[in-house]
Amino acid sequence: PSTLPPSRKILSSHCLTLSDFHTAQLRFTDGAAAAETPDGKCLITTPNMSFIPEPVNGSIAVTRRWDGYFGHHDPVRWPQLCINHSRLLWLMAVPRKPEDPSDPRTPIWRALSTEDFTVLPNSFVKKFCVVSGARQAELKPLVDKMLTRARVFEQKCGIILEFQSLVDSLQQAFDRLDYPSTKLNLIVQFACVQRYWLLADAWLEFNVHLYGYYSFSDPQTRERKSLRTDLMGAFTENPDVVQNMFKKGVPVWLLRDPEQLRGDEVLKYVDICRPDFSQDCGPFLPDPIYIGWAGKNHLFAIAQHANSYMGTDMIPFVDTPLQPVFSAAAETSASVQPVREPGPNQAPVPSTRRS
Repeated sequence: PSTLPPSRKILSSHCLTLSDFHTAQLRFTDGAAAAETPDGKCLITTPNMSFIPEPVNGSIAVTRRWDGYFGHHDPVRWPQLCINHSRLLWLMAVPRKPEDPSDPRTPIWRALSTEDFTVLPNSFVKKFCVVSGARQAELKPLVDKMLTRARVFEQKCGIILEFQSLVDSLQQAFDRLDYPSTKLNLIVQFACVQRYWLLADAWLEFNVHLYGYYSFSDPQTRERKSLRTDLMGAFTENPDVVQNMFKKGVPVWLLRDPEQLRGDEVLKYVDICRPDFSQDCGPFLPDPIYIGWAGKNHLFAIAQHANSYMGTDMIPFVDTPLQPVFSAAAETSASVQPVREPGPNQAPVPSTRRS
């Protein structure tokens, strides 16, 4: 129709008929799903996913959210822009929240609630507290198993500083959960335990299981299907990255000019999926830790500020509700579900180079 923007016209002309859907042999340039950005200037296609998440791009302001993370700008919460030859490539392997609620890894995605703090009986004014023993007990087996994996890896492959720093940060953040502090500090430290577990797991998955840069007998066994819907995946503008990720079965979304659709086929046009988790700042001040272009700089800013410990003299001691305004439960979800509310945005993902 003449009312469609140029990108939609081009996209429509490449859509397969319904009868072609099950017989199509997709290439890396084809689209199992495709969507256009709101300005119509960019087309997003994916050869192996049925949905298109909202990309993080352009000028952004990164702020800490109610759960200690950084919203959809955070690489452990949302797919980011994968820059080829970057030190951040391995973020594509960040695990997603398991669909099975009985999965033993589930506590890694469960945020703190107001009942998860134990206030010190002798702290009358500032109400210092620690994370409850029950919540620490949920995380301890996961932390211990990751430390075991790290020791086994080191025995076979030696010390790799990038991975070792993630493991050290994980153990140190977990130890701080029992250090009397303010609720705000404990929210950040609790999120750090989850973050560094996710990052350490992603580093091993990328370097050992996906690309085989290192080899060791990983004590952590799990089912790995040909299509890795259990991994975060990434956006990219580079066709060689799409080829590589498509071959490995990692979720990938290609940002391209609409006119680059030549002989490519698209199975369906979809709306862009927006984050299904709260972006509310909760008890944290809405001051950005980074303002600028999305990409490696905003990811390094998150890495720099994620583990920041706030001095107690600088923190207001108010009992602000931790739950986001429109969230029913304190759950940190890394899932991407169609929300039927298209919107703009696009970004990247730490990396690795074999030492």
